[in-house]
Amino acid sequence: MAAPLTLRPVPLRAVEVRPGFWSGRMDANHHGVRVLYERLVEHGVVSNFQPGADRRGLWFTDSDLYKWMEAACYCLVRTPDPELSSKLDEAVSAVVGAQDENGYLNTNFGPGNRFRDLGWSHELYCAGHLIQAGLALEAVLGQSDLLSAARRFSDLIVATFADGAREERDRHPVIEMALVDLSRHTHDDHYRALARSLCDRVGAQAWQRLWGHAVCALYFACGLTDLALDGDTARAPLVSRLWDDLVTTSSYVTGGVGGRWVGESIGRPYELPNEGAYAESCSAVGAAQWAWRMLQLTGEAPVADQLERIVHNALLASVSLEGDSWFYANPLGSSAAHEHHPFIEDVLTEQIAGPLPLSRLPWRDVTCCPPNVGRLLASVPAYCYLARPGELRVVGYLPSRVRTGAFDVTVETAMPWAGDVRITVHRAPTGPAALTVRIPEWSAEVDAGSWRTYRREWRADDVVELDLGVETRLVRCDPHVPENRGCAAVQRGPFVYCAEQADQPSVDLAAIRLENLGTHQWRPELLGGIVTVGAAGRPATRGSRLYGFVPLQRSTALGGQPVPAGGRAEVPLTLIPYFAWANRTPGPMVTWIPLGSAAR
Repeated sequence: MAAPLTLRPVPLRAVEVRPGFWSGRMDANHHGVRVLYERLVEHGVVSNFQPGADRRGLWFTDSDLYKWMEAACYCLVRTPDPELSSKLDEAVSAVVGAQDENGYLNTNFGPGNRFRDLGWSHELYCAGHLIQAGLALEAVLGQSDLLSAARRFSDLIVATFADGAREERDRHPVIEMALVDLSRHTHDDHYRALARSLCDRVGAQAWQRLWGHAVCALYFACGLTDLALDGDTARAPLVSRLWDDLVTTSSYVTGGVGGRWVGESIGRPYELPNEGAYAESCSAVGAAQWAWRMLQLTGEAPVADQLERIVHNALLASVSLEGDSWFYANPLGSSAAHEHHPFIEDVLTEQIAGPLPLSRLPWRDVTCCPPNVGRLLASVPAYCYLARPGELRVVGYLPSRVRTGAFDVTVETAMPWAGDVRITVHRAPTGPAALTVRIPEWSAEVDAGSWRTYRREWRADDVVELDLGVETRLVRCDPHVPENRGCAAVQRGPFVYCAEQADQPSVDLAAIRLENLGTHQWRPELLGGIVTVGAAGRPATRGSRLYGFVPLQRSTALGGQPVPAGGRAEVPLTLIPYFAWANRTPGPMVTWIPLGSAAR
């Protein structure tokens, strides 16, 4: 049997979300999930499961419906919605009705070509998302039909691939972590054993870092970490090594992953271009899922800080403020220049990223990202608390009430815009018990980047108050990232900020230098209500030629060394949270801004 997890996630149903920033984002996501179902129907993803239907779409679209089902059930936990519930029932009925007598379930492969090209077929990938959806529906809604179908398919997969029967593997991981979850739920170790075998077939024990397709790499890391959490401790050094490399050499300041368009991949260490960032929306989901697992494995506060960074920036930017259009790639800069490729007819960009400049679109034939983002946003409250006997740990701050075990706690906060937090303990275990809270790395507190534990015998309605000290700060980058040398990003609390053309229409953002930061301001009328940050920038001199000599003057203050001469008047800048960009008239955007002389 697997060793028990030390810190267990608090179930989604145990967290009641109160009004605040995240309730607004979850409302928008709920709308997006409803709309997305109609688009899945329109493009044949649902009808593919009907008997005799002419199959439409790419060969892995079954997974899109499974992820949508998971998102829908999480939405229904928080907000009863008879129409959405009816759509979910309709989807479950279609899926269950399409299952073969032997348990096989995939709409793209008939009896003669099943499991024949596992390297590209995505059959196990789709099965993994089916398992995850089935587990979610039973856990949060008490509906077992989908899980029964998923388990029948899983039993067929185990019989086909376990115990050396066949040695292939699906080259798009996800079934590994799904099988571990299924094993936890059923207490059947056959599923975990196959997950272990599938992970071993990759040959990752000697890896020093993650490579290749970012989403595949992150999902694979999730599976490895799940096995480590379940007692396979020999894998812990490997996942720790891979995690440390990712966050120190290959993660964007937003928490996004994937700096290379070719292969949608993690490239070389420090290969983190800005306008050329890929940072697929699905990789933000995978990075958050892995961070959550690493937090349970290590208990380290910096891991929770990275989870917060991903969710507030890379994940939130993936979807529009209305919740019904999505990015596939998530750049950290944009020239907003329209591009046309007459010799290849924009085949690549139209099919995957959409026309350039990049924009959020209501539909793409590769539909992996919208339901993926939807399911994680709908389950954000489940990423905010961990618990074990005698301890409740607050990982993320949102207005909420959590009831788990012997704990009943209310969190009141204006986070993420302001750092005041009031925690009321209505009920706690008898005797000394611990309430542990995270002090984020961006906090002004002296113990920033760590946990703070309040251990006592709690009385009813005891209160703990925090002021995390949200401040506007400049972020510098490791000089190994060439694009960011001499530049800074701006961060306030968990949010990374950017400058968008709509807020300074007369400023050439490609040629601006940041001189100093100003004050922040709550703008309820702007982009659904945000805090903006003021700054002063200085336009750089631009000549008539691409290259030219720099005019010099002598400065005795610098020992007579040559320094650039002249300067231009400062201009005011308004910075907005990165997650809110591209929700207005398309225009240039920058996240990393060159520092002027006054800011260095």
